[in-house]
Amino acid sequence: MCGRARLSSDVSEIKLVFGIPPERPTPNIAPSWNVAPTDPLPVVHYDAKVGQRSLEKKVLVAHGSC
Repeated sequence: MCGRARLSSDVSEIKLVFGIPPERPTPNIAPSWNVAPTDPLPVVHYDAKVGQRSLEKKVLVAHGSC
């Protein structure tokens, strides 16, 4: 069986916690208590060159998870 994850917070709450400016684009991902490995999840990315964080939409599948 594949591993599952949960996304219990709204994406706007994640932006507040990590200090991402409100004008930055945000992926539209609804909270879910049963996220499959192939479903997209929000990922906070820190760009050291610019010194800013951004929120991206990624699919994270660990090697050998399925």
